[in-house]
Amino acid sequence: MPDVPLLEVRDLVKQFSARPGGRRTVTAVDGVAFDLRPGETLGLVGESGSGKSTIGKLVTRLLRPDRGEIRLAGRDISTLSGRAMRPFRRDVQLVFQDPYSSLNPRHTVGDILGTALRVHDTVPRSQVAHRIRELLGQVGLDPAHAGRYPHEFSGGQRQRIGIARALAVGPRLIVADEPVSALDVSIQAQVMNLLEDLRAELGLAFLFISHDLAVVRHFCDRVAVLYMGRIVEIGAREQIYADPRHPYTQTLMAAVPDIAWLRGGSPRRIRVPSASPVAAEAGAQRSGCRFRARCPVAAPVCASSEPALTLRAGGHRAACHIR
Repeated sequence: MPDVPLLEVRDLVKQFSARPGGRRTVTAVDGVAFDLRPGETLGLVGESGSGKSTIGKLVTRLLRPDRGEIRLAGRDISTLSGRAMRPFRRDVQLVFQDPYSSLNPRHTVGDILGTALRVHDTVPRSQVAHRIRELLGQVGLDPAHAGRYPHEFSGGQRQRIGIARALAVGPRLIVADEPVSALDVSIQAQVMNLLEDLRAELGLAFLFISHDLAVVRHFCDRVAVLYMGRIVEIGAREQIYADPRHPYTQTLMAAVPDIAWLRGGSPRRIRVPSASPVAAEAGAQRSGCRFRARCPVAAPVCASSEPALTLRAGGHRAACHIR
């Protein structure tokens, strides 16, 4: 795998107004940094509200960051205007969570794919129809169905159409935001196998956003764990799942349904206060470790200073004073 990153994110910050027109702001992404190399898959995991989807929108420049750098193939795209961003849109594409609302119901599948091809001028107009058929076949759909509308397809088929649309312009990076969470379990497996095949065939890099730890473990090379807008742990898949170092990561792993008790064992559980991240933030989390109000091993030092994301063995990084 090449050593030169395809995507470099440095000190990324994004804030939103807590109320329309109000002065109080909520920091959704707070100093996030990571690299992504060509052909690599990085999973972003964490609770709802941790900032995963916001990072995806920042990387695709659907949102403009308040601070930080987003370097794509060495060029900072974080401050580019809409017109200047157009050449980079081909390199970064998004697969949305909801295959029902992400496709225009008034357009046929051929129109949906053809629009992407014509806007980015990726193939001569005389070859657009051929390319549409090729894309449908590539994602496992019948090319003869290009004249159908989205409502004539199942949920899994619609997500395949969304993947075909992302592939249409020949991207190098795909941001997949919960791409299988709205699908049945059996269909999830089919779509994930399709993404794995496309990754191997086309050399695609993925920023994969998901709540499903089993899917992330199957698909991703590395995993970044987010809590309240910050990365608290990042490392290779084997490191994160076999030896999680941050108490929050351990909590996530322990929350996965465990049937050990059916076999006579004791289910692994780590009990933490049930307060949500937003509630914890409101409870005097102005300094120190932002997980300390829920952490089972918190110490006085956790209240006085925020732990840095420090390097452990094998490139594994964790932000914890205790572990």
